Amino acid sequence: MYLAFLCVGLIILYLVFYIQRKSNKEGFETKEPHFGRFHEYNEIYDDFYSFIHDDLFYEQQYYTNLCQIILKYLNHVYNNHLCIGIKHGGHINELLRKNMKTLSVSTSPSIVELCQHKYKDNNYQYVKSLTDNPYIFNDNQFTHISIIDSEIYYLPELYSLFNNCSKWIIHKGYLCIQMYNSVQDMEQGFAKAKYDSNALIEYNYSANFKKASSNNHYFFIETLKHKDNTRKNTHTLYYYEPRFIVQMLNEIDFTFVKSHEINDCEKLWIFQKH
Repeated sequence: MYLAFLCVGLIILYLVFYIQRKSNKEGFETKEPHFGRFHEYNEIYDDFYSFIHDDLFYEQQYYTNLCQIILKYLNHVYNNHLCIGIKHGGHINELLRKNMKTLSVSTSPSIVELCQHKYKDNNYQYVKSLTDNPYIFNDNQFTHISIIDSEIYYLPELYSLFNNCSKWIIHKGYLCIQMYNSVQDMEQGFAKAKYDSNALIEYNYSANFKKASSNNHYFFIETLKHKDNTRKNTHTLYYYEPRFIVQMLNEIDFTFVKSHEINDCEKLWIFQKH
């Protein structure tokens, strides 16, 4: 009889301990809502991920190279630059501010808020969609448009964005698009987390590239862990060969000018509106 009571007592103690532990764990998780599974663009580029993104990936020299290429196509009188797809705190505005007026836009409100916090004197704007509405900006408003930070690879189709750009840019204006030459280069470009990143260590960051069912469809999957919490970012990507983009832009009145190497796996392709 004593043994039976002892067993019942041990079972009750275990249940109390299990319920308390589960409650504490759930309470901890609710305090960290940025952990979980994220698939949509705005879910991934939320306040948390936008904040650590620079620490994981930002390289000053990369953006210096990018800006030096854009400045090769500077007009002598007037320059009004629209930069699409920023993900690294809007540094391109700061680097170009002495040479040209730059408005950077993003479909992530968190990225725009972070940019505005870092560089209060620069111009950033949240735009819900750059493909659905050609009237976001005026016709012939910009002398230059840049699409950077792998933004085109998040879009399931490109024609709508390029067609809008053709409306927003002036005659003889320059469209600058960051591209990868191959899928292997795209994989290398996305998976270039810095070895000395604090976030890499603190969140036990890891990433892998995965082929989807269709030919140009891929997933870039990031995993971040903190104590008992795990965050998975599944970036849905679409690879486009440069020649396909050149052909599409030719159809909407852009002429290829030149491609410039940014680093080993990326180039900035320059097109001119005619």
